[in-house]
Amino acid sequence: MAIIGVYNGSYIETDHKFKKNQKIILTPVERPSGPPDPVKAALIDKLYGCVPDSGLTLEETKAERRNKQ
Repeated sequence: MAIIGVYNGSYIETDHKFKKNQKIILTPVERPSGPPDPVKAALIDKLYGCVPDSGLTLEETKAERRNKQ
């Protein structure tokens, strides 16, 4: 389920209510203006790889999920 929100510099503003400790994946849809924030870049580098890569292509992943249903 896609949820749209706007990042205001500190947090993402959205009408959706999240559960406590719920994990989400954020996908930016617009390139930010200005230089990148070094603190945010460090956090991204730290979190990179938290979700292990299965090594499958998108089509292979879709086929695998279809087969599990």
